[in-house]
Amino acid sequence: LRNQVARLGVVFVKLAQTLATRPDIVGEEAAGALESLQDQNKPFDDRLARSRIKIALENSLLHIVDLQGPVAAASLAQVYRASTSNGSQ
Repeated sequence: LRNQVARLGVVFVKLAQTLATRPDIVGEEAAGALESLQDQNKPFDDRLARSRIKIALENSLLHIVDLQGPVAAASLAQVYRASTSNGSQ
């Protein structure tokens, strides 16, 4: 069930995360299966994330010089560690 919901996209993941807290509505078994969507999300496509970061910073004064792989993944976002041309991290 967890994998099927994850494939449907972030809107369904958010809904399932909420339902995981309501075993009185979806039942204990379903709530237990959906519970891992709250804190065990897999990173999404790294190429897509890097492309989005590049586009977001395109008109910025900051320039990424070192972008490492994802450090954390959530249902709506992913966290990367990066260094900029001015030395910020």
